[in-house]
Amino acid sequence: MIEMCFCQRRWIVCLLLLMGSVLWLGCSTPQRTWVYPTDQEQEVSLVCDKVYNPEYAPYTLNSRLSPISRFISLENRILVFFSDGNRVILPMETDLPVGEEFACGARLKHYPCLPGTNQDPNCTRKRL
Repeated sequence: MIEMCFCQRRWIVCLLLLMGSVLWLGCSTPQRTWVYPTDQEQEVSLVCDKVYNPEYAPYTLNSRLSPISRFISLENRILVFFSDGNRVILPMETDLPVGEEFACGARLKHYPCLPGTNQDPNCTRKRL
């Protein structure tokens, strides 16, 4: 009878340890949070893509194959600088601040880390 009590206590202790470890592991896993680009970063990316749309082809004909190095937002238009040295004024309305210079092809400051990888030191992950 004494051995039976000892076995029952042992099972109860093992069961409690197992439940505690499951609870500890379930609560200690970090939540994955993503950091998305700001509205301004999305707008810059959109402008960089829109320059190559067919509606702006007559303006960018000489530099269609050159990447955009930067652009300046003007009132109801943008001044685009291509890497081949050409400059073009495009009639494009944006929500960007007037008179500021923006770069195309630059990597966004904030972009999400891939789950389970720590290889990219520039990605943003919210740490607990």
